[in-house]
Amino acid sequence: MLRLFSQGRHVSSSANLICVSQRLLHRSSPYLSSALEEVKQRERSLQPEPRRAKMKMSPYVKNLFRGLVDPFVFGYLELDQGSLNIAEDMKSEIHKFLESEDLSVLNSGGRISDETIAKLKELGVFKLNIAQQYGGLELTCAEMLKLCEEFSKVPSLFQTLSTHFQYISPLFSNFASHEQKEKYLPALASGDLHIGFALWEEGAGVDVSSIQCRAEFLGDNYILSGTKQWVCNAGIADKYVVFASDGDASNIGTPNAKVTCFIVDKNAEGISAKSMETLGMNGYSAWEVTFDKTVVSKDNLIGLPGEGLKILKTLLYGKFSLAGANIGLLRDLLNTTLHHSIKKETFGKPLVANDIVQQHLAEAAARLYALESITYMTADFYDNIEDPDIEAEVGIVKIYSSESMKYIAERCLKILGSDCYLTNKPYERVLRDMLFTPLVDTSVDTLRMTVALLGLKHAGSSFQEEVLHNRNPLLHPKKVMRGLFKSYVSWDREPDIDHLIFENVHPTLVNSADTLEKAIFDFGKITEETLVKWGAELDSRQMNLARLADVATNLYVCTAVLARTSRAISIGLRSCDIDGFMATSLVAEITQSIADLKDALQSSPYGNNDANYTNITKAMIHEKKFTAAHPLSRNY
Repeated sequence: MLRLFSQGRHVSSSANLICVSQRLLHRSSPYLSSALEEVKQRERSLQPEPRRAKMKMSPYVKNLFRGLVDPFVFGYLELDQGSLNIAEDMKSEIHKFLESEDLSVLNSGGRISDETIAKLKELGVFKLNIAQQYGGLELTCAEMLKLCEEFSKVPSLFQTLSTHFQYISPLFSNFASHEQKEKYLPALASGDLHIGFALWEEGAGVDVSSIQCRAEFLGDNYILSGTKQWVCNAGIADKYVVFASDGDASNIGTPNAKVTCFIVDKNAEGISAKSMETLGMNGYSAWEVTFDKTVVSKDNLIGLPGEGLKILKTLLYGKFSLAGANIGLLRDLLNTTLHHSIKKETFGKPLVANDIVQQHLAEAAARLYALESITYMTADFYDNIEDPDIEAEVGIVKIYSSESMKYIAERCLKILGSDCYLTNKPYERVLRDMLFTPLVDTSVDTLRMTVALLGLKHAGSSFQEEVLHNRNPLLHPKKVMRGLFKSYVSWDREPDIDHLIFENVHPTLVNSADTLEKAIFDFGKITEETLVKWGAELDSRQMNLARLADVATNLYVCTAVLARTSRAISIGLRSCDIDGFMATSLVAEITQSIADLKDALQSSPYGNNDANYTNITKAMIHEKKFTAAHPLSRNY
């Protein structure tokens, strides 16, 4: 992977070859067929380039809260042709498997069969993201995302496999001892060993520090007691990875909570399990598992005692392959909707001839383009940045992916109409399964709080002096007066920007580049004003935290869209004109939403609806019911 940009043109060792190939594909002259075939043969013969040394980069999204632009990020992801060939070949094999295998039973509540698992083992699916020294393929995050797009065609199957990709393989690769790696990783890579993931409980979903499952240390063993829900892959598992509290019970649910990770044999005494019936994802192997004084050896700890929350932070914020699956699922849904609107006629003309239908399709396409852009940009950071500080970026990808599921599905379902409510149509499954991400896998509101607090903590150290002066004006009159005078002089002027984004994207994107840079500059000012206004109270101002997170999300989306579009135009992709339309419309729409969020932040709580919402909710809490009188009520 290369990250180079020179005079508005992306450069890589295989970029020229790709550019020639795409331009030849765009032409139809029969005289070029032999040249085109030669280029294709050369592309297919290329081997992956050696992995390059990772680079250092400051956290991008966190710096947005300081109003800073990092031009480094505008050289968009570039896979070398050899790596791209391998990813495409593997995706093709997965596609053939999904087409040939009858997996319809998963959609009707059936479980993945031993025969299907055997075929997945033969295909090499379980070794994808495990290190080569343990028999794996060690694919990068970007390569994994491309394959997850294909698996998304059977969502229940993907959810089963994603437990292995997102939790089990990274857990053992990064936190297991050398002996545990030697023992378990080869078996995981071959598919001979399946491990269930037991983390969540009825009262411990988002807040994993509230885990009630207890582990008491006695002699050389731990005694596990408690019940886990949503235990992924328990139905096919040979062992479980279990997270349990092992510290003072009074610390459960507090920052001082101690959680430890264990490997537990499925057949150990005191374990019982039952399947959970779900609304959607009917083939998803989710179980409730109870541990009744189950004995676990101290040698079966993963990591150190009390290190479980640290492990979980890495796993839960490092998993965004689900976004890749959502991309594949949404792309298929959009294509199906498009074909439906072309074929179906209403009032003597195709449905797609109506401009409102065209608007729904375009909005869905633009949103999908944005989701693809931020997902693969974040994968690039994960793969190529040394010790990447991307917790905020990953949170944003999960937020945007979850909301895009609803946004795109809603527009497609409007076009598809009543067919969506018929069980013999494929859309009914999409309608059910689209609820899984926002309700089960991702708590969007919690992620918003996390993104905002991460950014504010990062910005707070930079704005500390300004915030101190403005919150204590009588102690620093000169500083405050100087700031007020500066604000008065510049209040009606456009902010001075350095055109850093324009210098690092294609020249045709100059307007969008400058618009984005001004928005980032303004966001730094908004962050400073927010810290001055609310100070330590900001933790409890969750509506404002959500707005700050939404602004950061929108800015990151604009960044990724511009970087991707710049690459598309620079290397001459066949769709680069469409990329340009996407970027222009998205940046214009997003910057308008940023302006609205800015107004809401600056006027909170009485200049917007925050105070009204609070009063309404307080009244309902007091009455313990919906408080408004019935429309036909009377008091006379």
